[in-house]
Amino acid sequence: MATPSLPPAKVILLAVQAAIRADIRTLHSLLATHPKTLHDLILRILLTYLPESLDSSEYVQLLVEYDSGHVSGNETAIDATPLEGLSNADASKKVRKLRLLSLRMDNAHHDAPEDPLILFLLHRAYRIDQQTGLIAQLPQLLSPFLGRSDYLRDWVLGTVLPLLRRNYEYHPAETETQSIEWFEDLGTVEAVDFLFSKTMHTDNANEPNDSTLSRDLRSLAGPWLYGNNQWKRRKVSLSAMGAQTVVPLKGAVPSQDSKYHDWDAVFAWIINQDSASYIAVSNAIEQWGGAADVDLGGYGDSDAMLSEEDRRRINECYGHCALTAAFRMPGDSTPALLEAHRILRNVVTRLKLPSISSLEVAAGRLAPVPDLTEDGKPVRESIEQLLSFLKNNEQEFSAPSQVAVDLLEALITSSYLLLKAGAHTSIEKTGSMLHNQPESYQHTVLKEYLHKLGGSAGADDKLWISARKEVLWLHDWGKPPSLEGATTQRGRGVLGQIPRGTVEKEILTALLTHGRYATARTLYEKSSEPPLSKEELSATAIASAMHAFNNANNPNKTRGGVKKCLDILNAFPDTFRGSLPRERIIHLSDAANYFANYRLVLNSGEPYKPSVIHTHGDPIALVEKVLAQNTRTYTDIDNFLNFGEKIVLAGLTVRDLEGRSKMEPSQIDEQMAISKWRITSMCIDAALSENDFETAYSYVVNRLP
Repeated sequence: MATPSLPPAKVILLAVQAAIRADIRTLHSLLATHPKTLHDLILRILLTYLPESLDSSEYVQLLVEYDSGHVSGNETAIDATPLEGLSNADASKKVRKLRLLSLRMDNAHHDAPEDPLILFLLHRAYRIDQQTGLIAQLPQLLSPFLGRSDYLRDWVLGTVLPLLRRNYEYHPAETETQSIEWFEDLGTVEAVDFLFSKTMHTDNANEPNDSTLSRDLRSLAGPWLYGNNQWKRRKVSLSAMGAQTVVPLKGAVPSQDSKYHDWDAVFAWIINQDSASYIAVSNAIEQWGGAADVDLGGYGDSDAMLSEEDRRRINECYGHCALTAAFRMPGDSTPALLEAHRILRNVVTRLKLPSISSLEVAAGRLAPVPDLTEDGKPVRESIEQLLSFLKNNEQEFSAPSQVAVDLLEALITSSYLLLKAGAHTSIEKTGSMLHNQPESYQHTVLKEYLHKLGGSAGADDKLWISARKEVLWLHDWGKPPSLEGATTQRGRGVLGQIPRGTVEKEILTALLTHGRYATARTLYEKSSEPPLSKEELSATAIASAMHAFNNANNPNKTRGGVKKCLDILNAFPDTFRGSLPRERIIHLSDAANYFANYRLVLNSGEPYKPSVIHTHGDPIALVEKVLAQNTRTYTDIDNFLNFGEKIVLAGLTVRDLEGRSKMEPSQIDEQMAISKWRITSMCIDAALSENDFETAYSYVVNRLP
């Protein structure tokens, strides 16, 4: 080993030359033998002259020993021959001309380090990144010293570790890499976007894309969030002399007043994912546990770095994020609703709220939804605020209330019930239907629900009874109106703008339309507490019967729409006992049946349908058209006379301008006589037109008064 009698200037010059050559063994010997000379300069010499491409493992032990204050000697001789012939004075001049980089930090942040070694490590890390881009070397260089500086630890966690993992560990095939300074220069939102820009795009064929979001939340966002030094982002740059300067961050999110704003930015990113990513989002919410579920790579203790209160607040905000993700769940499919409900159950479990059952169980049980009002506010105002909380357009996160959870569960269950019957709607649309849509829109949804239910295979009586319960739950969310005035009251649910009586009428109409007469009678006529009054039941059944009649194509009363019309009227014997409207419709159906065997084409070219009889201004006149279009049908005079009789009994010969019957019992005989005379005259004319004078004469003598 070289003699320690070298003058300080030459020791410094030898150290500089060794650093330039990356001769760590010589540097080690110099530092061991000349500690007083080099102690205050060695870090600046290394920073200025040691090649940045040198592997960190080559010199980190030197730094560890320097830090300990006990640099061990080695067998390497110090070669002073390059300085032979150089006087001490000249050596001193050369030393004075050295331009060693400074370790100091200008305009330093209040918690910036003053420790020279930590300052050296920060500068060295930047220079390695700037000159070589080899940030994979930084953990080996920095990790031995993280325990002595929270600042260094936070910087590594918030900058180096996420950047290293993203660019080199998770996406090694990525050709474009980013520098540390570039990453630090990003605002909060931009940093989050960058960290997740490759999320759900894995380079590993054995790793499903859906699993990478939870990984990146844990391993990219987690260190970045913890390392932001109490969530205050910095931009760190080098001064002209190599010093570091702390300046305000560009592009920061507006909510800088909140110390949780970085977490909010991550949560906002989650809820803003497109529809194709909902499975990944749902899986991530299930797999990522929030504030405590982070992978700091062994560089920090998450329990020590975050207070219990902060952890609780962040997890509550995460719960809000999850509820919003569920509320915004795209699509109107059963899988999407199941994913939303899975998210909801995860939130309930993590926040230790009362547990909820599975979606299938909830849809079968139809339990009453708890009261959704808060702080004595009106119901509508409370619902509006809760929906705003769930939608969270402002992207500000706070603790979810039990009422918000109850509302979301009710909306998911409602969407599931509507979807099950074929009325497609997303959770957000269901929420809009609850608060913003008028009665007419809800009425349309109700009709679509019942129509698609009726058209589904296997829609038996049991299914219809179950469907009625579901519809009523959708109307009032399990809280029926009081008995007094029940049919006019509106409900709390997503169909609540419709009066309850109207809902019951639509259900009854659907039952009758799809031939569920026994079920309709059981529910609406034989019930001990009928949901409709006798008058409402009668009017609804009459309307359904006439709808079937008007849509019939065949006048035969033993099949098709006319038969359905009669079946509906016969389904409620107690209600229609002695009912004049029922009797008139039966007579109308009989009249239609008399034309079943004849050809009849109207002036418009349309074939005859039963509805023509009661919409025609003078249905008796139809006999004349039948006689004209069917040869020798005048011989069926009795059939036509019976037709006329039924028309009279149906009340169709005396009507007001709107087509309503005004027939009084005292007018029946007179109208019967008029009908008989008109039809007989028509048959006589038809016989004469076909030169059947004998039949015409017979009708004149025997049938006319």
